[in-house]
Amino acid sequence: MKKIFTPHSTDPMGLHQPTRPIEDCQCVRKETSLGHWQTVVEAPVLTCDCLWRIYQQMAEDIVAPGGVLISDPKERNRQINMAYAKLWLEDHRFQWAGLAAFASKQVGCGLLHASQLIDESKRDIEVKNTLPNWLLNREMTASQIGFDAAVMSSSVYMYNMLALGNTTLFLDIYPLHLFYKKRGLDQMKQCLSAREKIYGNPKHPVMWPISQEILRFGEAKSEVIDGFTAIDSGEIQKGVLFLATHEQINILQKVIYNNFTMQSLLRANQATFVTGFFKHYTEAIQLTFSNQCQPLDDDRTERFSNKVAVDLSDPTQRMEFVNRAAVRFNQILHSKMAEMLGKSIFEISQGGGNIQ
Repeated sequence: MKKIFTPHSTDPMGLHQPTRPIEDCQCVRKETSLGHWQTVVEAPVLTCDCLWRIYQQMAEDIVAPGGVLISDPKERNRQINMAYAKLWLEDHRFQWAGLAAFASKQVGCGLLHASQLIDESKRDIEVKNTLPNWLLNREMTASQIGFDAAVMSSSVYMYNMLALGNTTLFLDIYPLHLFYKKRGLDQMKQCLSAREKIYGNPKHPVMWPISQEILRFGEAKSEVIDGFTAIDSGEIQKGVLFLATHEQINILQKVIYNNFTMQSLLRANQATFVTGFFKHYTEAIQLTFSNQCQPLDDDRTERFSNKVAVDLSDPTQRMEFVNRAAVRFNQILHSKMAEMLGKSIFEISQGGGNIQ
């Protein structure tokens, strides 16, 4: 696979400088505090707030074209996957984005599995409710309907939480990459603390799918600066690990993994999958570095654990898995499978892939 390293293209428009020539700006008469009148030139100035609104809007346009959130989480996930993949294809320093294209694709696999269980459970309940009385064992049927209802309820919950985490993370981290790509590290350091200030402006509302009590929008985190500093200095793998920590601990831990119901579902999924009980209703926790859901026979699949008593919601256990996946991704990029990997990312960037 041919590797293309593109230096970041800093936007030529100067921060805190007029956004158009002074001669094109309007002159107005204003009264000073001393009661004197003077002529001043009103020139729009490029500020940190303005830049964050621009890049935030670009992210929102992907998941909410025309200001309306894509209602189908599976289609929204596909757009997110495409955006991550394109980031890496345009600049291979954004290795976190390449890894995220596969991780987000895996979320899409979870969404697909949950939606299939929801549909199956609905059909089973409808069939059992319409059976003639002479065929019914009432106690058995009530128990089966209760089981189907529990499967449907847990699948709906998992489906909604996966979509919430996927969307929230994208709206946080995609604009960060755009800012660094266009403005560079120095301006990111200057402006990062200004990002959260754009939230709550009625003239320029920010789309944020989670309550401020759970996760405040745009909080400046040290892992973000550390991550892009590492990228800027050529320490790509180090940058991946910093951004992965931001992704998992600062965002997803608060949005989905601190949720008690989600924790219970994740533990149940792990236990039933490993033991083989009700295996149809569970999925392996894994990351497959391809454009499909099913694990591969080669080294392109990283699994969470084959143990029963493990917990994906535990940040220490999860970060160990994420770090292993990041190392594996980097190894594949520098192996004979690199071209195959690049092809998969390209197919994801085009909205393709065998997610089934």
